[in-house]
Amino acid sequence: WEAAWRRLRGVCPDDSCRSRLETCLPTLLTSLSETANPDGSLINFERFVQATDNPAELFCYLCENPRAIEILIKLFVGSQFLTEILLRNPSYLEQLTQHTRLADIKSREELRDEAARWMEPFDTLEERLDALRRFQRWELLRIGACDAFGLMDLRAVTAQLSLLADSIVQTCLAELEPVVRAPQEGFAVLAFGKLGGEELNYSSDIDLVFVADARAERFWPLGQRLIKALTTPTGEGFLYRTDMRLRPWGRSGSLVVSVDGYLDYIKNHALLWEKQALLKARPIAGDMPLAAQFLEEVQPYLFCAPIEEVRRTIRDMKGRIEQELQRKGRAWGEVKSGEGSIRDVEFVTQFLQMAHGGRHPEVRSFNTMQALVRLADFGFLQADEYRQLSTGYVFLRTIEHALQLMHNKQTHSLPEDERELAYLARRLDFPDTARFLAHYEQYCSSIRQIYEKYIEGTERPVAVAGPPEAEAAPVVEGMEPSYSEIFSPDEIRGHKRLLDRLSDENIVEVEAVPRDDGTWRLTVVGFDQIGDLSMICGLLFVYGFDIVDGNVFTADQVEAPAEPAVSGRNRHPADSPPSSSTSSPCGRPGRSSRPNCGDAIGTTWPN
Repeated sequence: WEAAWRRLRGVCPDDSCRSRLETCLPTLLTSLSETANPDGSLINFERFVQATDNPAELFCYLCENPRAIEILIKLFVGSQFLTEILLRNPSYLEQLTQHTRLADIKSREELRDEAARWMEPFDTLEERLDALRRFQRWELLRIGACDAFGLMDLRAVTAQLSLLADSIVQTCLAELEPVVRAPQEGFAVLAFGKLGGEELNYSSDIDLVFVADARAERFWPLGQRLIKALTTPTGEGFLYRTDMRLRPWGRSGSLVVSVDGYLDYIKNHALLWEKQALLKARPIAGDMPLAAQFLEEVQPYLFCAPIEEVRRTIRDMKGRIEQELQRKGRAWGEVKSGEGSIRDVEFVTQFLQMAHGGRHPEVRSFNTMQALVRLADFGFLQADEYRQLSTGYVFLRTIEHALQLMHNKQTHSLPEDERELAYLARRLDFPDTARFLAHYEQYCSSIRQIYEKYIEGTERPVAVAGPPEAEAAPVVEGMEPSYSEIFSPDEIRGHKRLLDRLSDENIVEVEAVPRDDGTWRLTVVGFDQIGDLSMICGLLFVYGFDIVDGNVFTADQVEAPAEPAVSGRNRHPADSPPSSSTSSPCGRPGRSSRPNCGDAIGTTWPN
C-alpha cells in the first residue's frame, strides 16, 4: 500500500491536502483491500480526485463522511459505466450519500416532473434534450448505486429502469409535439420485450411500436423525430437504442400503423411468435386510451392457437437460437438464450399463458414474475417448479445485470477468461469461481428440466428443494463444518428455534439482542431467496447502522469446493434450505461488512 500512498500523494497540490488525505487513508485502503479489483478501483479513485475542482475539500468531505468512501469504491469495482458518469459529474457524490432519498421508489409521474426541472433552464430543443440525457445518466447512477448497495432488489431495479424509460419517451414526445405540430391525441407508443414487461436491463434496447387511430401516415414525422431524439448521440450520450422491427411486416412495414390495420394483420397474417410478443405489450406514451383499447381488442387473437402448435412453434424457435449459439461456439455460459437460460423461463411462462390464458384471463401478465405467480396460483405450474423458475430467473437476471453494468454493453455470456470470470464471481459476492459456477449450473439444469417438461413434452423429474417445512428440520446438519465451531450449542438451538418458525407465509425471522457495549447482535434466518436479506441489510445501512463483523452460512445443495469458504458478503441465492450465521459487534463508522441477500441466518450489527 505504500505504492498507493505515493500515487495518491501525487494528486495533492499542497501539504494541507496531503494531511487530509492521510486522515482518510486507512478507511480508503481498507475498502480497497475488500474489493474484487483493488488496482482498478485505486486508478478510478485517482481519476475521481483529479476530476474534482478542490482535492483538499474532497478529502475533508470523505473524512467527515466515511460512507462516501465505501460508495465510491463499490461503484468503481461494480461498473465502469457508472464510474464514468461520476467522473463527469463529481458533485453527484454528495447526492449519493443522502441515503434517505437515494432509495426512493419513484413513480412515472415523479420521474417526469424531475426531468422537467432538469430541462427548465433551457430554451432550445437540443439543449433541453441534452438536459434530459443528463437527467437519465443521474437516474441510472442512482438506481445502479442502490443495486450495488443492496438498497433495491432485482424487481425494484428493473421496474425503476422501466419507469425511467417510460418517462423519457413521454417527455420526448411532449417536447416534439409543438415542433412537429402533431398532437399526441390519436398517436400512441407501445412497448414490447423487457420494457413492455417492466423488466428493463441497464443496457437494453427498447422495442417500440407506434399506433394511430386513423390516417396513420400523418404521424410519420412525429414517429421519426421521436426515434431520432431517443437514439441520437451527443456530447451527453444517447438515451436509448430503439428497435422498431416488431411492427406489422417488420422493417418493410409502415412506421406508424393504424389500430384497424394492426388488428387485421394479427387476425389474418401474423405468425405465432408475433402473437407471443404481444403478451408483453404495454402502452407507455401518447394516447393511452387508444393503446389500451387496441390491446383489449387484440387479446382474443392471442389465445386461440392449438396448444400443440404453440408448443411446436416455441420449441422450433428456441432450437434455432441454440443451434446458432452452437455454431458460434457459445453453447455454454449464455445467460440470456442458452440451455437453462432466461429465455427458457420466459418461453415456459409464455407457453403456459397462451395455453391457458383464453379460458383463464387471470394468468395474463406482461411481467414474467407476476405471470409465474398467477400460473402457480391457478395450478398450471407446480409449487416447486414455480420456485425453481422464479429464483432461477432472478439469479440469471442478476448475472446479466452485472455483465451489462460494467461497460453498458449488451453482454449476455459468462467471460471465457478465468481472471474475468473470477472477477465476476467476486462482484456477485461469491467466495470463489467454483462456488459461483456450481450455483449457475444447478440453476440452469433445474430450469432446463422444467423447460423440457413443458416445451419438449418430457416428464423428467425436476431436482428441486422440498417444501420449506420439510427443509427446515435438517438444515443445521447441512452446514459447513466451521458452523459448529463458530457457534455454541445454545446458539445453534436458537437458530433451530427460528428455523422452525419458517413457512411459505413466513420466509424470514429476525432476532435482535442488545449487547453490553451498546451494539446489537442480529440474527437473520430465511430461505435463500434473492432480495430478502439484502433488503434488510440495505435498510440497516440506510438508517446509519454499521455491520462490523459477521458470519454467513447456508445448507447448500450444490457440491462445495474442496476448500469451503465462509463469507460475510455472499450475495448469491441458493436453491437450498435456510442458512445460518451470526456475528460480532460494531466498529468504526463507515465500515460495512454486510452480507447481501441469500446465504445467511444470522449476523450482528451495532447501534
